[in-house]
Amino acid sequence: MKRLMVFLAGLACLTACSDDSWQEAETDSGLIDLTEKGTVVPGVLRVKLESEPAADICVASSDGSTVLTGIRTLDVAGTTLRITRMERVFPDAGKYEERTRREGLHLWYNVWYEQAETASNVARQVAVLDGIAAAEPVYAVQTRALQSTEEQWAAVAPRAGAWLFDDPEVDKQWYLRNPGTATWAMEGADVGLTDEVWRQYNGDPSIVVAVVDGGIEVTHPDLADNIWTDENGSHGWNFITNSSQLTAYSHATHVAGLIAAVNNNGKGISSIAGGDGTPGSGVRLMSCQIMNGFSSRANYAAAIKYGADHGAVICQNSWGYENEQETAQTEKDAIDYFIKYAGCDENGDQLPGSPMKGGIVLFATNNHNSESEQDAAPADYEPVVAVAALNPDFTKASYSDYGSYIDISAPGGHFTINGGKIWSTYTNGSYDYLSGASMACPLVSAACALIIQKYGVGQPGFTPERLKDILFGSATDIDAYNPNYIGKLGAGAVNIGKALQQESATAPVFQLAENRLTTDYLRLKVNSILAGEGELRLYSSTGQQVYRQAVSVKPYEWFSLDVSRLSAGYYTVQYACNGTTVKENFIKY
Repeated sequence: MKRLMVFLAGLACLTACSDDSWQEAETDSGLIDLTEKGTVVPGVLRVKLESEPAADICVASSDGSTVLTGIRTLDVAGTTLRITRMERVFPDAGKYEERTRREGLHLWYNVWYEQAETASNVARQVAVLDGIAAAEPVYAVQTRALQSTEEQWAAVAPRAGAWLFDDPEVDKQWYLRNPGTATWAMEGADVGLTDEVWRQYNGDPSIVVAVVDGGIEVTHPDLADNIWTDENGSHGWNFITNSSQLTAYSHATHVAGLIAAVNNNGKGISSIAGGDGTPGSGVRLMSCQIMNGFSSRANYAAAIKYGADHGAVICQNSWGYENEQETAQTEKDAIDYFIKYAGCDENGDQLPGSPMKGGIVLFATNNHNSESEQDAAPADYEPVVAVAALNPDFTKASYSDYGSYIDISAPGGHFTINGGKIWSTYTNGSYDYLSGASMACPLVSAACALIIQKYGVGQPGFTPERLKDILFGSATDIDAYNPNYIGKLGAGAVNIGKALQQESATAPVFQLAENRLTTDYLRLKVNSILAGEGELRLYSSTGQQVYRQAVSVKPYEWFSLDVSRLSAGYYTVQYACNGTTVKENFIKY
């Protein structure tokens, strides 16, 4: 306990009222501390107080040795850790400060110190102290893209028929419409984008996508017209330098192009939500910069919250922690805030003109071919949409992580086959190939944008839950292509055409994995309308009830029922939940 009190003494020696930005201190290992699991950033931790300080946290020393902060647990003599700075993780949010405080985000602080003690050890010590609700280190993150030494590769064979837009490099974009002409490809193994729906739904400017990544090259000739701009002329925020000055970064620019490169402008590539070439069409890309390279440490949580407070309803994240660990609580709090308040006013009511009441947060899984959920964090956090990567033939990409936490899959490209990678915008006004879950995630973000355009724009009350119902319910079943990963690639492959051809955004979904049962397990899946505490009954062909059980079913997760005691024959499964009852027949062999 003495050591813990000494640490708190160090907290008292802080300069929290400083306007200094988040700067990356140089260390012997470069950007990160490699001495402990989790790739912990040295010299900083995050602390959540149990209650708000009585006054601003500032240095207040009368004799040069004793520092009083007004926080009882911090006002202890001693400066062992040599605290240099302390400031809020989530800065004052202006007109949204009240809801920030209501959610307790104002209680999170970044604490910088100079002592050689590792941040993980310090966090463990601090977490048990009176007045401290939580303490955790800051973890370094990296993109979910795979780099290659190759510079450029040939396009796939030209597809049959005319392309909807005049962008000249679409023959390299098999992920939009796969002709199946290459040996490594399968016709139709793409995002399911059809001209029929694309003519009408190709991106609305009221939909803002926060790209939490490196800085987008906002001057790229194929992106500039779809870049978000605030009232001050800023295109986002740099959370490394704490300024509006963005540094163009290849990975972020690649991700941005997949979502909203300008369509039908006679330049470069087409994109899913980049408009139709008419002025003002296309979604808007907000750059929330947390990286200057493929690895980084910055205020990731604040970047996510920034999107919600500045009009974004989609939060795109193709990054994750460098090593296996649980999702940090600060990131969880920011994600929860975005889902609850994006598109909403101070009280959580949908803003006039907002396309959705609440927001959706998407994360790419990792590229380690692992089933470990902690390897994929923050993609493993239940409220987010976790995206896995596919090859151009609907098989799991060799590198992609997988598991029960995955929600949906999308093209991420081959790692070893040149033309099977993902072609998109790059820095210096150029274009290039990348592959990885990093590429799969923005394709799903763009699909969300078109779903919101159809069901949310001009139709108040559309929610993230309804969006996910449509997104997951329309996915292509890819189990047959992935027999070793059944139930581990989410709802299937994203299918934009099918999602936008649905007549209603509120139809209940009930699905049996198979109606001809040759195993001892009946598997079923429902959407959020039918999810929750329900009742399952089975009836024989004569109408006799043979099974009845209360069940708890999660949306779009396979629910398995052991039917080994049933004899062969025809049966009806009846499922009731939330006032709705559905039935479907099956045969047990």
